[in-house]
Amino acid sequence: AQRRAKTLTSASAAAAVADVAEARQSLAKACAKDYAPSCFRLGHMYRIGQLSADGKTADHVAAFKFMKRTCDLGMASGCKNLAVMYRRGDGMDRPDEKKFQYYAKMTRDIARATGERMGVEVSGLK
Repeated sequence: AQRRAKTLTSASAAAAVADVAEARQSLAKACAKDYAPSCFRLGHMYRIGQLSADGKTADHVAAFKFMKRTCDLGMASGCKNLAVMYRRGDGMDRPDEKKFQYYAKMTRDIARATGERMGVEVSGLK
């Protein structure tokens, strides 16, 4: 029984790796067609290490690239993550406070504009 459980675990792990690889490929295709949520998801997966060989090691350079693309496409959550990366220095040589401020402001502006388009007042954005 123990050997069978080990085999099932190995098979499950292999299926999970295949699922992640397939997801990365599908998300990359959608991102290439300017679908911001796919760019964001790819950036997030790289940021948390989900796409690394060990499934744990973050690739901040790749995450930065996809968060920048997400922000360029007008998605506030991508701008927010990009701002945080600039503040921490993730995916670059050193932190950049000016770029942090720029992308933090862009996050607020996009969130405010999105709320206005939806007829919702977005509060708490300074």
